[in-house]
Amino acid sequence: MTAIARATRDQNIEEISIELLDQIYYSGYVEEMSIIDPAKIEWELAQMESQFSKKN
Repeated sequence: MTAIARATRDQNIEEISIELLDQIYYSGYVEEMSIIDPAKIEWELAQMESQFSKKN
């Protein structure tokens, strides 16, 4: 996998994770939490992203 493909995949996984968290909680949740409690949202995004396989 090329570096560009890997970066695109990782970006897509992050975007999907953000969308899912906004759907689980409420629209704008990730943006609001990134201001209020950045450590919490980083942890939540990492947990969500870990559900996706990053293998080729």
